[in-house]
Amino acid sequence: MPTLSRKALRSVVFAALAKHGAKERDAKQLVEGRTYPLEIEIHARSGGLALEETVAGELVVGHAQQVASSKACDADHLVAYLLEQLPATRRVRLLEGLPETFAKAGGELPPVKEEAIAGAKRLLDRLRQRGTSNKAASVSFRPHVTEKAAA
Repeated sequence: MPTLSRKALRSVVFAALAKHGAKERDAKQLVEGRTYPLEIEIHARSGGLALEETVAGELVVGHAQQVASSKACDADHLVAYLLEQLPATRRVRLLEGLPETFAKAGGELPPVKEEAIAGAKRLLDRLRQRGTSNKAASVSFRPHVTEKAAA
């Protein structure tokens, strides 16, 4: 096993605590709007090196919130639906010709009337689902870290 530096040992210890903490955390046990003062003693050993550290601070739990959400329709599905509305010969012509026209125009679509663009924008707006969703309370930790010398 390679020898760890003190800095590497700290990284290893805190990575292990973060992974373990993610499994042990039960958000339902944290009361919204509450602050939990904490003092945590860490005693760790790895590769013959020891780390002793006290982590003191406050765990701060925010409040759950309702946030606006929006979901647009799937663009591929929309284009496929619109293509299906065209007669087969016109659809084939469009599918074959539009990419060539686009390439020749340097990546620009052919011009269309402003009223057609306005109609497309209105349609896309109407094909968007809006609602709200609940966002869990935020959890943050305001630490005050002091390190102890260890052998």
